Amino acid sequence: AALGVPAETLGPDSSVGGFPEWNSLGHMLVVTEIERHFSVAIDSEKIMELESVADFAEAIAAIRGER
Repeated sequence: AALGVPAETLGPDSSVGGFPEWNSLGHMLVVTEIERHFSVAIDSEKIMELESVADFAEAIAAIRGER
């Protein structure tokens, strides 16, 4: 929803720059939506390291203590 693209077009390998909508502004929209949806806070330094859907999934799991 943050990028305005259908969810089914995203997969674990989807990454920054893979869609015109996933630019620097889109990246911050994704971060904000993920933090809200999963009730997590992603460290600002970590945000810059997250480049794919899989990266976000790993970060959420780590924050929640699942990894």
